[in-house]
Amino acid sequence: VVDDTVWGLYEETLQRWAESVDLRLDAVVAPGNEDRKTLETFTFLLDELKRVDPLRRSEPVLAIGGGVLTDTAGFACACWRRGIPWCRLPTTLLGMVDASVGIKVAINYHRKNGVGHFFSPLHTFIDESFLATVSLPDIRSGVGEIMKAALIHDVRLWELMVQHGECLIDAKFQRSAEASAVIKLSIDAMLECIGPDLWEEALLRPMDFGHSFSRTLEADERFQLRHGEAVAIDCVMNSLI
Repeated sequence: VVDDTVWGLYEETLQRWAESVDLRLDAVVAPGNEDRKTLETFTFLLDELKRVDPLRRSEPVLAIGGGVLTDTAGFACACWRRGIPWCRLPTTLLGMVDASVGIKVAINYHRKNGVGHFFSPLHTFIDESFLATVSLPDIRSGVGEIMKAALIHDVRLWELMVQHGECLIDAKFQRSAEASAVIKLSIDAMLECIGPDLWEEALLRPMDFGHSFSRTLEADERFQLRHGEAVAIDCVMNSLI
């Protein structure tokens, strides 16, 4: 299951990769925008899973795209035949350091992530080369979540971003040891914070910092904020309070 924008950019690359490892790639192309994280897209994916009919345990679904796509595809996999195995390959910075860490999958229904489940993928793959075609505003949105993790959990990450952040953003986190280190430390911070409570039985979670006002800011169309931008503003507001 692949984000339609990603498929437009990387169809030939993905087909060549599949051939190189002797796989038959049966692509399901789906929308990856927030306004398409809907019941309609969810049922479309269920219909496509019926069409493709993967062997229930030996042919896992691979979800390739941003956090919206991996959330929606993961939820479809959780529901189809009471759960089929899946893997994810996030292609945005926000997807790598936030949306694809943990086991939550959902669609928007009456509210953001109104219907969902906890359903773990078999694997999450990180390939920074996809970030070369991500827009700079979306890169900065991912940085908002990185700075939140740095602020509350890891001074090493904070120092790396203070020293190299502007250059990493300009280079879209490509081909540098610092970029790989920042992404790894961000993922490690998330895992260390949420790992002991993946099913969110406790509601006091350090990684919820930056989510007091951000949902309202992000939902208000007057601001036109991406998720990571709203989180960054929220972090500043909370710190001032």
